Amino acid sequence: MLSKLALLLIQIIELYGYVILAWVIGSWFPQMTSSKFYRFLDQLVYPYARIFRGLIPPIGGFDFSIVLALLVLGLIKNLLSLLYQ
Repeated sequence: MLSKLALLLIQIIELYGYVILAWVIGSWFPQMTSSKFYRFLDQLVYPYARIFRGLIPPIGGFDFSIVLALLVLGLIKNLLSLLYQ
């Protein structure tokens, strides 16, 4: 059975994944990027996303490094689930 701390960490990781998705979708709309809400999301996500920038070169002007960032989050979540079963 998962410990309560591991379960909490898994839930936080899932929530952070949704925050990243909101950040990505918000970046598609120029009027959204100037809102206070988007700037708040940017403060939460950009430091993590910056780790992966440059690892995958932009393709057609699109930065796919965030996909790698989401995959790493999923891997961490799965490892936590396996370690605390």
